[in-house]
Order: sequence, then C-alpha cells, then structure tokens
Amino acid sequence: MAQITFMSLNCKYLYLALYSFLFFNHQNTFAQGAIDGFLKGKKQADIALSFSFENASNYFAGQQKIPFNNSRTSLSAFAAYGINSKLNLVANLPLINGNLQDGSVYLKFGTDNITIKNKKISLIGALGVSHP
Repeated sequence: MAQITFMSLNCKYLYLALYSFLFFNHQNTFAQGAIDGFLKGKKQADIALSFSFENASNYFAGQQKIPFNNSRTSLSAFAAYGINSKLNLVANLPLINGNLQDGSVYLKFGTDNITIKNKKISLIGALGVSHP
C-alpha cells in the first residue's frame, strides 16, 4: 500500500495550482524581457544592435486588397554589464521611426546560494525604470 505524506500531497496541489494559474492566465504574460535568469561575471559585457526597415503599400483584409502606405525603421541597442559577480547593469534603447519606445535601465542583483531543507537556490531580482 502506497503511503502519501502530508508534505508531498501539499507540493502536488501547489504545483497543480501554479500550472493552472499560468495556463489560464496566459493572456497576461509577456515575452522575454530585458531581465533574464543569468548574471554576467565581473567586467563581462553583452552588446546587441539590431536594425530593420519595413515598407508596405498594400494591406489584405480577408480577400480584399486595401491601399496602405506605411514604412517603419527600427533601431535597437541592448547592453548588459557585470559590475561584479552579483550586480549587473542592463540597458535597452529601442527607437521606432526615431521615437523612443520602451527604453529601460535596470540594476539586476543576485544572492548567494540559500539552503532551504537541503535544497540550494539562488534568487535574482531587478530594479529599474522604463520610459515611456
């Protein structure tokens, strides 16, 4: 006969509640942002630049072709720098048609490993600003 402990039963319900919450609230989730789960080492940096140009003269609404003159130029710069092994500076500067679109600067910080019930975890948090 299998024995179910109180702790394992609570963990199963906790996981079920978490998965249900994430599944049913997917419309409130966002794609990967500037803050990820990794820290740079001291004096290490990542820099990424991107450029795109889009031009459209027509728009299709179902089977109907609608004149639609639109062009868009996008330029973006992303940088992450390790101030030390536990503190990073992260910046993102996207420009769309020359206008700032959700530019941001963050300080991302991590903890040393924390042991809870013989399990090691580390936490990463961030504080920052975004405009507009």
